[in-house]
Amino acid sequence: MMDAQTLRLRNNFILLKNGGKDFDTIVKEMEGVNIKNLKAWDKSYNDELKKISEHYSSDGVGKLKLSSKDKQATLVSNTPKNNIITSFISKVDKNGEYLKNTQVKFNLSFKDGIIFKLWQASTSNLDKLEDKTNIEYLQELVIKSKWAHDILKDQLIDIKIDKFEIKNGFEYKPVFSIKNINLLEEVNSAIYFYLENFYHPEVMAMKEKLEVENSNYTYNSASKILPVAIKKVIIKNYNGIINLELATINVDSQWIFITGENGFGKTSFLQALTIGLFGTKDKHSLLLRNEAQVAVVELLNEEKNTNIIVEYKYGNESFINQTISNEITSLKNLVCYGPTRLNIQSGFTKEDEVKALSVTQSLFSAQSTLLNIENRLIIWKLSNDKKFDYVVKIFKKLIPYLAEVTLSTDSTKIIYTEKEPSTSKKYGHVDFLQLASGFRSLIGMIGDMILRFHLNQPEIENPSDFTGVVIIDEFDLHLHPKLQMELPSKLSEIFPLVQFIVSTHSAIPLLGAPKNSTIIKVSRNKADGITAEVLDIDITKLTPNIILTSPIFDMDSITSKSKKTIQEVRTEDDFEAMQKSDNIDKLLEEKEKEGKKYPDSLFA
Repeated sequence: MMDAQTLRLRNNFILLKNGGKDFDTIVKEMEGVNIKNLKAWDKSYNDELKKISEHYSSDGVGKLKLSSKDKQATLVSNTPKNNIITSFISKVDKNGEYLKNTQVKFNLSFKDGIIFKLWQASTSNLDKLEDKTNIEYLQELVIKSKWAHDILKDQLIDIKIDKFEIKNGFEYKPVFSIKNINLLEEVNSAIYFYLENFYHPEVMAMKEKLEVENSNYTYNSASKILPVAIKKVIIKNYNGIINLELATINVDSQWIFITGENGFGKTSFLQALTIGLFGTKDKHSLLLRNEAQVAVVELLNEEKNTNIIVEYKYGNESFINQTISNEITSLKNLVCYGPTRLNIQSGFTKEDEVKALSVTQSLFSAQSTLLNIENRLIIWKLSNDKKFDYVVKIFKKLIPYLAEVTLSTDSTKIIYTEKEPSTSKKYGHVDFLQLASGFRSLIGMIGDMILRFHLNQPEIENPSDFTGVVIIDEFDLHLHPKLQMELPSKLSEIFPLVQFIVSTHSAIPLLGAPKNSTIIKVSRNKADGITAEVLDIDITKLTPNIILTSPIFDMDSITSKSKKTIQEVRTEDDFEAMQKSDNIDKLLEEKEKEGKKYPDSLFA
């Protein structure tokens, strides 16, 4: 069985092969990976692709074309409509078994496409839905879809949609022919039912455009490509955002930092991104108001036209979510945090209670509550579960002032033993509420993060194997600059397969950011609303003063406002160097007062 890192690298190799990369290019892009492993993976991949080719060829159902560019077997059927079957290697599992993806593309006419879509809707099994919030609406949609399907299948001969430009956009009118003119009114009603509920031409045009592009991946290091990562973000008419587009985001960026002044839209951007990844509803909470609620809530015109499109990579597949058409493949391995991270759930957390908790509430409400990791630690410790040791190791790594994390003698609570980091001398024992707020915030958030990842990936024991996306608003809140600087690298070590997307007002976290981090700067003006751009700045080479005065933070000056002259500004690299300069100045002044000559060695 492969470990998580080897599995990630091998699937990255498959991703590059599927993208048409030749072996020599892959070797260069996956620098640092053992060449023997790459050769073995290449041979295995080619052998498996050959098996796919032989399987479809032996069926004798059509002409097989093995594409060297797309690395997939494409079968053109002998049927009159020339339907296309495409089979390709998707990924390998932990046991090294290849998983294939076979897709069938039906070349249907527009008329047949309408009838097929209505048939799909009319046969939907609503009993399998977890969220029953809109069950009555959906039941009615199924019934009407069956009615529309039956009448159009029986009567429709041909149909096309004419597009007319009007003052505020476009209008679409159907032009069709039917068998029985006496049923014109009924057919017309069925067609307009389809147009209102399933036909979104502008949306489909955007979807088709993105699908053409979604095989593209941008990255600096192929060996660092993450299992789950965002690729593209488009936000229209959401909470001050008029038209924001980030066309390419590197899929090897484990850290994405969102910067911008107060009130410029960092939180709005993170909320929109969350909606695009997760969906417009979380349990019973509506994250995005839409046309369905016009009768209940008075909306601004721009809110009615909100559309959030997020493309993300999951494994070796790309998913494109679009809110206006409610085409959402929800990212389950998503964890979100707003600025309030000190409210911890009380009492024991049962599994069914955990499932009922919101994924996104922390980012949208100040009343959110974190899952109680301490209660789970007690259970794990009493049952000799290894998860206890993993979590304690993580806490001690994150907080150098922790010497021990243990269970109280009466097995009712978790006890923390603090220490002096430089001497390892232990202090007294304290409980959670006696810890500093920065430590409580960190333990609460990371503990909640571990519990939520365990919920969606229950088969994983070691947190370092978790995959997913973590969104944090005001990442630097409650943290001393030392922790701000250390946390990005430490979290990268603890969760190497997780992508972190965080907003910050501080330059310090950027000093600890790993290589290939991405910086997105958010701006705002009256004409354009909230905008965002990916900054092309290599922060690994910058000092804090350069970061603060760069486009990342746009500070005009970083010197004290109380200085009298520029000569008073200290230019040493650090405080220790400044002290040495002061000591030398003091020594020289003393020599001058004593009337002594400076030693020749001073000028050597």
